[in-house]
Amino acid sequence: ALAFDGTAWVALSGAGVSVNPTALVGINTTADSTNRLSVSSPAALFNNAGNGHQLKINKAAAADTASLLFQTGFSGRAEFGLAGDDDWRVKVSADGSAWKEAIVVDRQTGAVTFPNSTVPGSGAASPTFQSEGDGVTASIDSVWTKAGLSVVDNDLGDSSFANSRVTIGVNDAGKWIVVASGSLLGTTVGVRVHVNGTPALIYFFGRSDSENAARIGSSSGILNLASGDYVELFTYAKRSGGANQIPNVQSTYLHMTRIGAA
Repeated sequence: ALAFDGTAWVALSGAGVSVNPTALVGINTTADSTNRLSVSSPAALFNNAGNGHQLKINKAAAADTASLLFQTGFSGRAEFGLAGDDDWRVKVSADGSAWKEAIVVDRQTGAVTFPNSTVPGSGAASPTFQSEGDGVTASIDSVWTKAGLSVVDNDLGDSSFANSRVTIGVNDAGKWIVVASGSLLGTTVGVRVHVNGTPALIYFFGRSDSENAARIGSSSGILNLASGDYVELFTYAKRSGGANQIPNVQSTYLHMTRIGAA
């Protein structure tokens, strides 16, 4: 058997004879300028010559990619390796176009995070937010009024809190458990959570003949929040004495915890 080494045809047998380098190698298929080594086979074996064997994938710079890509019909479905930096990442795709990261291992600390999951005991922090009202008179009689809130605990990642509003960031988008509660004075009182100015969770505490009795209750649910969505807490209280008697907000609370991808 002969092979062309770029200059002449040489025999493929005999001591010291090799074809190195060669531009393309296709085994049971045709190689091309991108897939310069192409194999079509039920399996491929890389065996040890000595005590072990390493399969090496090298890249020129940190911003480049060195990874293994798994495809269905030549469309990407899963990939792991060093993609865009030197942290080890696992990501998946339903269509080969939009990708979601499942696991990230920090190259410096070895810390593991799960960007789209909350795994008990993993050490991965879930973005959380908790605020409370300052207890000042803040409700208008018989009108839903946005509650003034101050931060108690804030671990929101790239989300933000300003003007009694939580705005969801790109990395914090997904499913959130949202709990709103409060203690108000009035014959009819309630709280509700707004998303982008529209009521999403509503709770009425009930009715009473006494406008001086505190009503305590809460509303909770799971909300799918996208990047840019904003969350606010509103209160309602009705006084029998009319609009000149402003209801009192004794305390209000808003607690949010992200639990996973949308």
